[in-house]
Amino acid sequence: MVNTQNKKIGKFSETQIHTHLNLDCLDVKSVKGGLKK
Repeated sequence: MVNTQNKKIGKFSETQIHTHLNLDCLDVKSVKGGLKK
């Protein structure tokens, strides 16, 4: 896989975007879990 052109998306790199997405998912899960309790 050669994604040199797609490595940078705007100001965020792919790893940073993935990290942000993962944090968002964790936040949503924790919020839903809190609401269920």
